[in-house]
Amino acid sequence: MIQLIKNTLSIHKQNWPTLLYFEIIHRTVSSFLIYTFYQEIMSLILKNTGLSILTQENIRLMLIHPLSILLLISFFLLIAALLFFEITALLIYGQYGWQQQSLSLLELYRQSVKTSLNYLRLKNMPLLILLALLIILSSFPFTASFLRFSIPEFIKDAMLADVKLALLYWLLLIALNTIVFTFLFGFIFIQQSPNFSEAWKKSMKLIAKQPFRLFGNLIIFMLLLQLGLMLIALIIILLLAANTILAGEGADAFRFGLTKFSDFFRLANDIITTSAMISFIVIESHRLNDEPRQPTAKKQLSLTKRLGRTLIGAFAIALMLIFSEGEIGGALYTNNQKDTQIIAHRAGAAFAPENTLAALEAAISAGADSAEIDVQQTQDGTLIIMHDTNFKRTTGYDSQVWDTPYDIVQTLDAGSFFAPEFANEPIPTLEMMLAAAKNRIHLMIELKSSGHERQLVETTLALIQKYGMEDQCSIASMDSAILQQTKAINPSIETVLITAVFYAPLLDYDTIDGYSIETTFVNYEIASLTDFSRKKLYVWTANEDANINKVLRLGVDGIVTDNPLLASYYKDMLMRNLWMDSLTEFFFPAETVNQ
Repeated sequence: MIQLIKNTLSIHKQNWPTLLYFEIIHRTVSSFLIYTFYQEIMSLILKNTGLSILTQENIRLMLIHPLSILLLISFFLLIAALLFFEITALLIYGQYGWQQQSLSLLELYRQSVKTSLNYLRLKNMPLLILLALLIILSSFPFTASFLRFSIPEFIKDAMLADVKLALLYWLLLIALNTIVFTFLFGFIFIQQSPNFSEAWKKSMKLIAKQPFRLFGNLIIFMLLLQLGLMLIALIIILLLAANTILAGEGADAFRFGLTKFSDFFRLANDIITTSAMISFIVIESHRLNDEPRQPTAKKQLSLTKRLGRTLIGAFAIALMLIFSEGEIGGALYTNNQKDTQIIAHRAGAAFAPENTLAALEAAISAGADSAEIDVQQTQDGTLIIMHDTNFKRTTGYDSQVWDTPYDIVQTLDAGSFFAPEFANEPIPTLEMMLAAAKNRIHLMIELKSSGHERQLVETTLALIQKYGMEDQCSIASMDSAILQQTKAINPSIETVLITAVFYAPLLDYDTIDGYSIETTFVNYEIASLTDFSRKKLYVWTANEDANINKVLRLGVDGIVTDNPLLASYYKDMLMRNLWMDSLTEFFFPAETVNQ
């Protein structure tokens, strides 16, 4: 392991400014190409399908259109090409470092383009797309973080909530990473022979020599790398604090420097982790092939050359500092102009059984601004609060909602599945929820369209009017027809379209006042579009720290979450940073006490 670390440092010592320049250029160009191409193909898809907006309600029309499928494949091929180009360049960089040879930026690009064009052939496309998808979803840091995707949170939450599905999720995750691991050295072999299947076979053959040692080395190496980076960060923070104190500057100056360093370190960590991963592949491939590194005589550089290298390196670091200020570099866009509403998902599913009066009380106690509830109709037309179309998951009773009369629904236990203390918690009616929420909490009422409903909208609006809660309720649905019907009956009540998929160049629908979009699809462009169109933007379902922080910084109108307390905490901390506050207080206790 010590030799592995020494070789890694030696590889980067030779040409590290070239690496920094390449990564900055590649990330800038990649993000521009991806964004521009995405906008163009989505515009073409909407034009050819005759749609003005893309949501999960009409996505089927896109998926059955041949041109749309072709455009989506071409978009993913662009991502795959950019991904493999970066890996190819880093491998060439690593091989030059291994051989202790100098490598200019132009030479790196020349060889990377030549090698990439050699294997980016039509016959390789199926495996290229498959491998790119696996890499993007895997845990291996083969490429820039902005090119790596994650499974949408609502899918992951749904799978982890069920024992069998959770087991399947972890098995799939292990299988996915195992498949990527078997191609570990394929990136090297593909440069030697432009055949993906042959490269894969050669990679597995090389791994088979010492599979467990190789895997163990990789885990330990990456852990030591992160520990080393954390130690370097700590030393820099201590030096920053010492410099601030010696210069007679205060807590504000220290915090400013800490903020800039945090943005820089986020980008540096991403670049170093990716390049170290590729260096590991280069070093271990030579070890497994019994190809020891040949010692070379150290060359004494002249003072002019040393000064030139120093200036080139300093300029590269300066570029990184500038680059780290942008979103591509990892900095987070922040819009704190709005007072984001905290909306308890399914009335507050983290601390009580979902869609129950107990959950509503928990949401109110947690200080939630609103509660999102799901409304369906029983066999006899009673409006009840229920998410699933079948009662089995939450009550154990295997029956469809539309096939079950309310007198049976009243007997069901909707609390025991959550915890014993909620035993015999009933499934409430919409009227019960309205009565409990009146003058206490806003309700976002999602109307479920099953095809069995009868006067669902009319009955719902009549109950809202009965309790005088028109200003305290909004109607949400995945079915735009329900929202149109709502506006036709009561134009003043707020309507919200719920969708997991979203794209639109313009938002000019009078029947829709707001959009509730899954966190994966929400970005700065959508936040700006809804602001420009004077539509509200809600985001669901954000339970993970990173997702909550992301959507809050975008300045959305509401965040739908199972955990209102956690969301409220991040809302309060939006313009603050806990670890920065702690460090500032540690080094400048007198100033922070007086603030």
